[in-house]
Amino acid sequence: MLGRRGLSRGIGWLAVCLLLAIVSGTASADAPDQLTRGAEMFKIRCQPCHGDVGQGLALWRLTWAPEDQYCASTKCHGRGHPPDGFYMPNDAPALIGKDALTHFATARELYGYTSKTMPFDKPGELSSDDYWAVAAFLLRENGKLPDSIRLDANNAGTVPINPVPAPAFSLPLLAAAVAALIVLIFLLLLGRSRFANARRTG
Repeated sequence: MLGRRGLSRGIGWLAVCLLLAIVSGTASADAPDQLTRGAEMFKIRCQPCHGDVGQGLALWRLTWAPEDQYCASTKCHGRGHPPDGFYMPNDAPALIGKDALTHFATARELYGYTSKTMPFDKPGELSSDDYWAVAAFLLRENGKLPDSIRLDANNAGTVPINPVPAPAFSLPLLAAAVAALIVLIFLLLLGRSRFANARRTG
């Protein structure tokens, strides 16, 4: 039979396991909500420059009527836009697709960049939660987001986007270094031998 101390320990472990299960379940349940919010914010604040499916402005505007494709011209979204408009850069890149997000090694870098520089017309306008939601949405759309994860400051550094590759091992370079070392050792020994002979004959 369990003693009073053993029973207390058992109840304690049960409480810990239950708490962990609740936290884990909450994180998994929150993940779809974060992605839904990210999709909403993308449509409102990212789509106008980066395209309706994140393909980038250059490709997106080709689907518009010809007279509307020059959105960066004066009196449209150029530098001389109307007072109620905004400036739109010509080179807004793709955010979703094969070559998207190539400048970021991890989700933390993506969040750091977007939260400081986006939206283009009002950097830093969104809340921290909304920036995390947009980052999670973009990662999901690019196949980079692990299943059932709620992206945040605690795990973003462990979510890779384009990890920096380790330096490739170069056999020719190693051989050249070894050869140079051998020559250096030979010259040192030769110089030492000549110095010793000079002392003897001197």
